[in-house]
Amino acid sequence: MDNFSEGAFSNPQDAGFQTILFNGNVNDKSALLLIKHVQEAIRESKKGVWVGIKSSGGMSGAARFVYDYLSSIEFPAISHAIDVFSEGTNLAAAFPHRSIALTGKIGFHQAALNLPGGSFHEGILSDLLQQVMGHNRAMLDHLMLSIGLPEETIRPWIYNGAVFVGEEAVKAGAVMRTVRPFHPRPLDHKILDATE
Repeated sequence: MDNFSEGAFSNPQDAGFQTILFNGNVNDKSALLLIKHVQEAIRESKKGVWVGIKSSGGMSGAARFVYDYLSSIEFPAISHAIDVFSEGTNLAAAFPHRSIALTGKIGFHQAALNLPGGSFHEGILSDLLQQVMGHNRAMLDHLMLSIGLPEETIRPWIYNGAVFVGEEAVKAGAVMRTVRPFHPRPLDHKILDATE
């Protein structure tokens, strides 16, 4: 497992990792800011990064920036899911090493059409349906690549809107372990607030 001990999951600060707390929407701006924080950790000779994530979603595909960047470098990176959903789940899955809080939630979301009654132009409905199908497919492709599980395992998570809590996420294969991390120096956290 890269070049760090298991202690990086339970006490990342003492293991020499930069701790980052990500709160809010995953979009191009917040994904690039997170990458910037990782680059700073590398320049500061940290042993790796540990990112606690609380995100209910964001812009489809934004987490892929983080995955592509982390895949292109050799630097230990851990995501810790506190409460993630939709694109927040994709962000947590973008990291090569993943944990979840003991009562943390990781949720998958099916983009769906909920239309009020009325007449709709066929072309508009077709465009909307293509967007929904594209979103679901993009999430499925990202999770298969980042988590490494087959489509037949992940597809029901997305199309049924599954939510796993704590150990359920480990059993499903979405994360590697549950952990209650200890942070002896909370003032050393970098805060990435993307709640705008």
